[in-house]
Amino acid sequence: MKISKKDKIDNIKNNLSYGIKSRNETKKSFSERTGITRTTLYNILDGKVDRIQTQTIEKIADFFGTTCSVIEEGCLESIEYKNSLISTDGNKNPLCIPVLTEVELIDNLNGYIGELIVSYPSTYFFSEGTNIIGLKITKKIHNDYDIGSLLVIERFKRDHIDDLVILCPHAEIKIVPASYVLREQDILIGSIREERVHA
Repeated sequence: MKISKKDKIDNIKNNLSYGIKSRNETKKSFSERTGITRTTLYNILDGKVDRIQTQTIEKIADFFGTTCSVIEEGCLESIEYKNSLISTDGNKNPLCIPVLTEVELIDNLNGYIGELIVSYPSTYFFSEGTNIIGLKITKKIHNDYDIGSLLVIERFKRDHIDDLVILCPHAEIKIVPASYVLREQDILIGSIREERVHA
């Protein structure tokens, strides 16, 4: 979509203002580091220009590690925010996690994620973290979680918010509240991070 000359200048001004602030630069340090005169810089930021030279836009883009089209037509703040996200709206890669049934999980309790990912089906989980697996519920193990649902579990991690998945004596998987006191014979599998109903 073509944008007007005025909108381009406004975008350059806004991106320049955000970029200087987000990198903890001063106008003086930015001017010295880019070679853009302080007069030009102040005129752009104060909206006192009706034309900005291509080489000035190139210097701004180079300094912020982006393209001239982003500086002229995009929103640098929005792009950098989305690039920092792990979600369908972001540019960070989601985690690929193996999906196991209760029996498969018991058989591979201490298996490495790299081994499990090539041996079992997988899905994606939008988060940072390590040692995360999916548990496909095939039998009733708790009233709050339905058969067919997928539980995303951070293994061997306990917090005081999320429900816990534990292995009880007689090879039985149970889901217990975060406040549950582990008994000597219980094995902590991990904390539930997400439930996908009938995944």
